[in-house]
Amino acid sequence: MKRFLEICGQLGVDDVAARAGKLAASIPALCSDSILKFTGIPSLFIAEHSQFELNIYPDCRNAILALLGNPTISASIEGTPTGATAGVPVRFDPALMRRQGGVQPGGVGNYNLQTKALEMVVTHARGLDYQGTITVEIIPKFNSAYAKRGAVSDLTRETLGQMRTALTPYRGTDIPNLGL
Repeated sequence: MKRFLEICGQLGVDDVAARAGKLAASIPALCSDSILKFTGIPSLFIAEHSQFELNIYPDCRNAILALLGNPTISASIEGTPTGATAGVPVRFDPALMRRQGGVQPGGVGNYNLQTKALEMVVTHARGLDYQGTITVEIIPKFNSAYAKRGAVSDLTRETLGQMRTALTPYRGTDIPNLGL
């Protein structure tokens, strides 16, 4: 997560008060996809043909979807059953210990999976930083767009509205903190 947070700092999106202006400035420069991401990662940013699809290679896309989707998880236990006589062996059934992997509604591991996905977006060999794209293209393009910012155009306003609508189910009343 360290690299992802470093990039957030370089882009200036770690400053909550400045996010709205920076997000609006990124839209005409066609680099808002690099600024606006976190929850709803697969459906809004990673899935092919998603509304705010990131420009990443298929192998990076597949790795992120596999991480967030349905990896196989198995677990086992040892010991005696609760409430039973001490020393009575437990009959272990591996089928009872299998759980679906990936993001689960209300799951405590969701945050960890999402932070791993964000880190993978910028560290995967074919991710956003393929051939140094973040340093060479994304950050300079965004900083240039931010330096030229002025009045918000109708097209930018419409795009911000689409972003707000798409992210509201994931962020709810936290939308203003994204700059929306």
